Amino acid sequence: MSSIEAEPEWAFIKSGQEIESVVTKLYRQTSGSYEKRESISAIIKFLAERDIIPEELADLVSKIQGVRNKIVHVSDSDLTRGEALEWLGISKSVKDRLEQRLR
Repeated sequence: MSSIEAEPEWAFIKSGQEIESVVTKLYRQTSGSYEKRESISAIIKFLAERDIIPEELADLVSKIQGVRNKIVHVSDSDLTRGEALEWLGISKSVKDRLEQRLR
């Protein structure tokens, strides 16, 4: 059994962190801002408003962040293992799409 199958929630949290990193790089690349750390929500809004990322991709990033926050901050999260695996697949696809924008 792979670690993803054993602990899909933690794999999803790590994937969410990787998305956050890519989004931040994309923001810095396009805004020229390296000094101040904006919230992920503000960064996503900035990127979507300037058509750097499509609105549906921005929505997915926001949903992924919401699910990640639920796993991290809610002690008795009702997210099932299957849902965590499904979100993990979505997050990997989103990360790939975001990384294409960095090129």
